[in-house]
Amino acid sequence: MDKSENTRNLLLAHYKKYPCLKIQDIFKFLYQSAFGCEHMITSLEVAAKYIEKEYKNNFYENEYEIDKLDGEYSRVPLSFINKGLSADTLGKLFF
Repeated sequence: MDKSENTRNLLLAHYKKYPCLKIQDIFKFLYQSAFGCEHMITSLEVAAKYIEKEYKNNFYENEYEIDKLDGEYSRVPLSFINKGLSADTLGKLFF
């Protein structure tokens, strides 16, 4: 399977999982596939604080499926904190 076909299949799977996604969600998926989250994080401490703040300010359903992005990156839902994963550990993975 060539790279563009793999990208297409991943986007289709993402759409099936999130049928209400918007065009910006597709661009976010593609951007994160290429660059990960490096544009958001400057240090390990900042990563853990960002995740803790994001978790506290939002409600996260008990979703425990990791989203494979197109490339070396994946998305880990913050709801894993509900199962005992700490913001520090998730911050380390994020960083």
